[in-house]
This record gives sequence, C-alpha cells and structure tokens, in this order.
Amino acid sequence: MMSEPIQEIALVIDLYEALHVAIRLVDALEVIGEESEALTVLNRALTLGSAVGMYQAFLDGGPRVEKLLTRIYDRARTSDDRSRELLPYIGSLLDRRHTRETSNPSLPLKSASGGVLSERERITLVWMSCGLSNKEIAKKLGIAPETVKSHAKNIFAKLTVKTRAEAVSRASGLGLI
Repeated sequence: MMSEPIQEIALVIDLYEALHVAIRLVDALEVIGEESEALTVLNRALTLGSAVGMYQAFLDGGPRVEKLLTRIYDRARTSDDRSRELLPYIGSLLDRRHTRETSNPSLPLKSASGGVLSERERITLVWMSCGLSNKEIAKKLGIAPETVKSHAKNIFAKLTVKTRAEAVSRASGLGLI
C-alpha cells in the first residue's frame, strides 16, 4: 500500500500526464478541422491547469495549440462569463511561450554532470513544481528540511540550473517529471 505522500505525488504525475494527453487531443482535433471540439477540450484543460498551476503541457502544445490559446484569450477579454477568470493564467501561458521561443535554450539529453535524478530527487522536484517550500516537502516526505535542501542542490547541479522554476521547467522538458 502506498503512503499518503506517494499517493499525492502519483496524483500530481497523473494530472501532468492527463494534461499532456488533453493537449495532444486538442492538437489532433485542430488538425482534422474540429476546432469547436478542440476549444471545448482546451477550455477544460485550462480550467484544470489553472487550478493546480501546471504550465508545461500547454507550453509543449505547439503552434496550433498556441493559436487556440490566443483565440480563447481574446474571447475571454471581451466576455462576461467565467472564462474571464482564466485571463491571467492564459496570459501567463502565452507570455511564457513567447519567452521560451525567443530565448530557445538548448536542453541537454543528459544532465551536465552526467547523473540521473534519484527517485527522492524526482519526488522532491515534483513537490517543488507544486510550489511547496523545503519545510513543507520535508514534512510530506518525513525527512529533515536540510535533506530536502541537499536534494535541491543535487537537482540544480544535475540539471545545470540556478532556480526552482528553472529546475521544474528543465525537468519537465526532459520528461523527468
């Protein structure tokens, strides 16, 4: 039987995977000319993504998904319905996508130090992606905050990043989380 922290991590990972599948479905629907259905699925995905603060699935969506995101954003700006609540989230997605395209950092296939993330480092990274502090992660995993700090330091070194946000983005882009 899985412990509660492991179950929560599994749920977060399942949400990431579900959003990636939904975005692929949106792209496929757009390809076959089912734009209305694509927009419906994308709106549902955006509602879930915004509730849990997930970005990477949308950033990886490609130009057709970006076009639909822009369309939803433009419609929401002139609407009075609940889609207006998604404006900050969608705007942030579009800004991040634009920043990503203009900076276009090359992601290594392996970490610079040649190491692969350990299971504890990967779990720590998943919790980081949820916005938890070192103390909160330590409590969830039943370890000392100093141990979490050590895992974070190893993650940063292995992914050649300097911040938590960079670590989450890099790891997600590499399919590590």
